[in-house]
Amino acid sequence: MRQVVALTLAVALSGAAPALAQNFQPSCTETLRFSYAAFSELYVIRNADASEAGQDDAAQYWADCKRQENLRRLGSYPQLKARLEALRKAYLSLLNADSSITSARMGGGTMYTHDLVRAMPDLELHLADLISYTTSPLGASSGQHAQDMYRLASRTLDQRLARLKKPTQNDLDYVDRSTWNQRVKEYEQAVQAIRAIAGKKADVTSSAILSFAAQGLFLSNPNLWED
Repeated sequence: MRQVVALTLAVALSGAAPALAQNFQPSCTETLRFSYAAFSELYVIRNADASEAGQDDAAQYWADCKRQENLRRLGSYPQLKARLEALRKAYLSLLNADSSITSARMGGGTMYTHDLVRAMPDLELHLADLISYTTSPLGASSGQHAQDMYRLASRTLDQRLARLKKPTQNDLDYVDRSTWNQRVKEYEQAVQAIRAIAGKKADVTSSAILSFAAQGLFLSNPNLWED
């Protein structure tokens, strides 16, 4: 399970197009004419593959096209590109750690890998929003709402880390303490990297960066963390 998640992360980090065997492989221009939800439905219908793997392929295909579009938009902004690429890497590490921690607590299962892959479209959409924020003066806007969002996201991450650093017996039913601690450390390192990139200005852009991190994948779902 851990190897599968790591492979997914490696593909996402590389930016390489997924190696898909399906017949329906439209251009990215055509792909991005559709929302991710609409494309996913079209993709599984055209390939006659509504399996979990087929849905994963649809998510990766759409996300890869969106990533290429994002990179094109960043072509004239080398410093911003470096910053957002570092942020993307930190987000991927965060999501991977989120998935691996929850999988360990719940005794494994393929759903964590599938949901990790299907989080990629949301990640690329979020990065597209950040490109818009950071290439417009509006992204530096601040105000009470932005400050409240920033503080809420920061507090959520602090509370989550505090909880993870004090695992209950239920947390350790399927994983040893040293493995748990290592995965929590990976999560914390990702949070630290994201915070460093977000900065402390508490404007629209930095609030959006931290809010996406606080949203996470599984760790924000209280139903998975009831003792």
